[in-house]
Amino acid sequence: MRRLVLLAAAALPVLGIAALVAFAEVRLRSGRTWIVDIAGYDPRDIIAGHYLRYRFAFRWDGADSCGAAAGRRGGSVESRCCLCLDTDPHGRGRPRVRNVRCGEVAACAAWLGGAKAAGEQRYFVPEARARELESRVQSGHAAVEMVATPGGAPAVGRLLVDGRPALP
Repeated sequence: MRRLVLLAAAALPVLGIAALVAFAEVRLRSGRTWIVDIAGYDPRDIIAGHYLRYRFAFRWDGADSCGAAAGRRGGSVESRCCLCLDTDPHGRGRPRVRNVRCGEVAACAAWLGGAKAAGEQRYFVPEARARELESRVQSGHAAVEMVATPGGAPAVGRLLVDGRPALP
């Protein structure tokens, strides 16, 4: 009996971690993958680890129906609104984005909560490659592959530099 309790105690953390990994994979595969340009690179956050810190640089298209730019073409993420992502036939996987009221997202191909997409985002980079990636990202065109989860959160997959994966 004691052996069974020890085995269960050892297996529980492993099963918990496996469940977290599986949940993250399901989130990344639960929706359409969009390519979103990023701006504002800084991988040197000594306290929080080696993260590429960035902001989404969305392609604004269409009139906003929420926020300060309501009735006009957007240009910034409104944290109290939702972002409507629509397909752009010429965008090569990059969405057309506009601020909408959160009750209007049913008409969108995908959506993000404005508060979740606003501000600084982080992408973990290996310590040994941080300087190399900083240089590549600053000298090239950087983007991320992102899925908008059913709850309106961005789930980021790969980092792209000049259209190619930055990490193997």
